[in-house]
Amino acid sequence: MEAKVAGRYDGVYVSYGPGDSPKELVAGAIDLCGKIKAATVDNAPCESRGRKGLLAMAYLPGGMRPDGGIGNIVYDPDRICE
Repeated sequence: MEAKVAGRYDGVYVSYGPGDSPKELVAGAIDLCGKIKAATVDNAPCESRGRKGLLAMAYLPGGMRPDGGIGNIVYDPDRICE
């Protein structure tokens, strides 16, 4: 998927925060998907929009990821496809 989107976008618009994010957010999300499937994420319990799930990367105080990455994924571990 990363090869499909490489060089095609200048930015990403998200539905929260200021609305626009750097294009690196797409590569970060793709990377997180791989880490979720490999079970190498933090799996921090969270609730989003009234649904419980796991947050791939736990946030430090102030809202930054410990690995310096941008973006995150809330997911249900029972719905991961191989």
